[in-house]
Amino acid sequence: MRYNNNKTKLNRDKVKKLFPVFFISILAMVFAAGCSKNNNPVNTNGNPSKVQGKVTDNSGFGKTNSTQSSVEGAAVILAQIQADGSLKTVSNASVQSDINGQFTVETDLDGVSNLVVVATKGSSEWRAVVSATVKNGITVYAPPLNDETTVEAKVYASIKASGNTTVTFSDVADFISADVAAQVKGSASAMAQLAASITAEADARLSTFNSTEIGGTQAEWQAIVNARAQAQATLERDLLLATSQSDVDAAFNAYTNSTINAYVNSGLDVSAYAKVFEASSRVFINSASNISASAKFAAEKRVALLKAKIINFVVQAKFTAMGAAQAQMNSVISAAVTLNASINAAATADAIIAAFDTYHTAIVSQLNIVLGVNSSTMTTIESNIAGFKATLKSSVSASASTSAVVNAYMKFYSDVKSTVQSNLSSASQLQIQATAQILILLNAQF
Repeated sequence: MRYNNNKTKLNRDKVKKLFPVFFISILAMVFAAGCSKNNNPVNTNGNPSKVQGKVTDNSGFGKTNSTQSSVEGAAVILAQIQADGSLKTVSNASVQSDINGQFTVETDLDGVSNLVVVATKGSSEWRAVVSATVKNGITVYAPPLNDETTVEAKVYASIKASGNTTVTFSDVADFISADVAAQVKGSASAMAQLAASITAEADARLSTFNSTEIGGTQAEWQAIVNARAQAQATLERDLLLATSQSDVDAAFNAYTNSTINAYVNSGLDVSAYAKVFEASSRVFINSASNISASAKFAAEKRVALLKAKIINFVVQAKFTAMGAAQAQMNSVISAAVTLNASINAAATADAIIAAFDTYHTAIVSQLNIVLGVNSSTMTTIESNIAGFKATLKSSVSASASTSAVVNAYMKFYSDVKSTVQSNLSSASQLQIQATAQILILLNAQF
C-alpha cells in the first residue's frame, strides 16, 4: 500500500512538471495552424467559394462577335498563378461547360483574388483572370473567356514571373484589346514584349502620379489601386451578364468613369488621370517598338480609344464647371462621338492623329464661345502652345528614358498653364484653370 501511494505521488509530480511543456506545445500548434490559414487561406466551414463564367470562342470584346458564340463541353478548372508564372490548380474538381458555354467551378480557397479560370477542349485553351476575391459561400464572376482574356491572363502571368509586384491586372487589361490579342496570340516572345511595355507604363504612371504637377500621395495611390480593382471586378461581371454590344460598351464606359472618379474621390482634379495616362501611355508606346508593326498599331489604337474617353470626360466636366450652355455641351458630345468613330475606323497612325486634330478644332471653337473671348486671344495661346508641343514631341522620342518622358510632360503641362494664365488675365480663376486643363489634353496628342 505504501508503495502504491509513493508511485501515485511520483506520477502526479511528473504530470505537474510536464504540463507547462504540454500546454506550450498545444499553443504552438494552434498558432502554427492560424499562421498557415493566413498564408494560404482555405475555407473550412464546408461552403466552397464559387466562380461562374462562360467559355466562348470569340476574339474579344470588339464590335463583331463579343456576345455571340459559346463552347459546350470544355473542361474548366480554377488555378492560382505561382511565382514562376505557372498555374497551380486550386479548384475542387474540373467541371464541364454546358450547352451555353456556362460553368460554375468551386474552390476551398477563401479571400484570394486574381485567380485564373482555364478552359480546354481538344487542342484549344482559353483563360481569364478573375479579379473579384473568392469568398466562402459566395459566387463571383469571370468575364467570358475568349482570345482577349486569354492573352491578358498570359501576359499577367509573365509579369508575375518577372518578380514584379506593382503591376496590377487592371494595368494589363487597359492595354489589351481584341485587336492587340489577335496580333500577339500564340507568340510567347510577342507577349513577353507586351508584358515589358506594360510594366514600363505602370512605372511611368506611378512616377507621374508622384510628380509635383499631380501631387499624389501614397495613401491616395493605394485608394486608387483598390478602386480600380473593384471596378475591374464589376466590369468582368457586367461583361458576363451582357446580352448585347451596347451592354458591352456600357460596361467598358462605366469602368473608365470609375477609374477617373477614383482619382477625383482621392481629392485630385478631374484632369489628373488624363495627365497621368498621357505621359505613361507614351512610355508604353515607346516600349512597344520591338513588337510587330501591326501589333504596335493595334496598341496605338487601343491607347487612342482610351484617351478619347478620358479626354471627353474631362472636357465635359470642365465645360459644365464653366457654366456652358446646352448648345455647347451638345457640340462637345457630338465631337466626342465623331472622334471615337474616326479612331475605330482609322487604318493608320496618321488617321488617328487627324481624328484628334478635328476634335481639337471643334472643342476650341466651343471654348471660345464659353469664355466669350475674341479669336485672336485663343490664337495667341494656341500659337504659344504649338511651340511647347514641338519641344515635347522631340523630347519623348522612342529613345527617351522613362524619367525623360515624364519630365517632358510635366514641363509641357506647366508651360501651357502659364501661357493660359498670362493671356486670359480677364477671365475668372475657374475659367483659367479649366481652359488650361482642356488645352493641355487637346494639344498633347501627336
